[in-house]
Amino acid sequence: MNVLQVTPADVYPPTNGSDHRTHAMVTAFPEHGDTVYRFCQVRQFSTFRKGDLRRRVPVDEHYVEYRALNPFYELVRAAASVAPGRSSLEFTGTCLCTWSTARLRKLLNWCDVVIVRGSWQVPAITALTDEVLVLYSVHGTRPPDNEAEQRALDDADAVLFESEWSVQEYERRFDVRTPHIVAPVATYDSNVRDSFANPERRARIRCELGADETTVVGLFVGTVHPLNVEAAEWLLEMAAAARDRGENIHVAIAGSVGSELDASPPNASVLGFVDDLEPYFDAADIGLNPATVSEGGPNIKMLDYFARGLPVVSTERGVRGLEVSHGEEVVVAPRKRFLNELVDLAEDDDRRKAMGESARRFVEENHTWSAVSRGLRADIRELRSEVSRSRPVRSAE
Repeated sequence: MNVLQVTPADVYPPTNGSDHRTHAMVTAFPEHGDTVYRFCQVRQFSTFRKGDLRRRVPVDEHYVEYRALNPFYELVRAAASVAPGRSSLEFTGTCLCTWSTARLRKLLNWCDVVIVRGSWQVPAITALTDEVLVLYSVHGTRPPDNEAEQRALDDADAVLFESEWSVQEYERRFDVRTPHIVAPVATYDSNVRDSFANPERRARIRCELGADETTVVGLFVGTVHPLNVEAAEWLLEMAAAARDRGENIHVAIAGSVGSELDASPPNASVLGFVDDLEPYFDAADIGLNPATVSEGGPNIKMLDYFARGLPVVSTERGVRGLEVSHGEEVVVAPRKRFLNELVDLAEDDDRRKAMGESARRFVEENHTWSAVSRGLRADIRELRSEVSRSRPVRSAE
């Protein structure tokens, strides 16, 4: 099977959640004899800043990313960044169709399936070909433009969602008549491991945090995003309240979200961006996710906590889209009870261990990218068999 991905910008190596999903969902395809080609309409500004002008980027055997270097695309992208909005998105999609490159046309002639990420790109792709299966990959549940989203849903042959909750949310907000496939959010297999995997590393980081072995360390990981900033600020307030109550709890906040935070109480550490989060997962006893608002589907940080065998205290919004149970993999509590539930869990070593083991099993069985990619491949093959398209074998090069 020849698979083409069409994305707004370059993806590899992935640097954010959407890029990780785009990349990882197809990683199992080449292992089963398929070929994956990704056509990136423009380059991320960060790629230009690095001086990376490569067009063809090998990702793996039979897996290639092709980055267009089309001046029309780049000019439109530059204009869209200055004046974002529906018209900019529509014109970006229009120019993909109007000024389609020879490479894109050849890839569309070569592939059996095309997976499109940008809603505004879907009409362009369906206008360029009527011979291949076109799948629209939804990322989150808050699209930038509802009209473009509805047209993408109408034009695509099928839609890829992140969870059954995302399906229900879209069916509530849009007229969804096309078939759908659920490819769940996931974490990389290499992230799945025992908690406290490196005792020496754990001891070193806890010493840096000023937390001895009797202190329970709660970890929050987040990038610079308004929702993460709000959650982290609230955790600092919670840490101060815990200190006032005499609770032996230390809150560690890792990630670029730290650049937006003010001073922290003595029992909290704002670490900022770190090159390697693994030592901090080792040092932590409990994962924290006090989300009250979510712009998308399931929360990736939950899977990252679970994969390392960490029990988690989360709000209900934080576990949305994940089929987990209160008391099994996670403690679910509103913010007004968050600290009390955290203290209860902190005081019960056996309960923390059991929940952490359940959390890791949940990820192993349902949410590793290798498993999700294999399942997606099987679903696409089944969908193709229902929409039979007999095509000769062609080369992508």
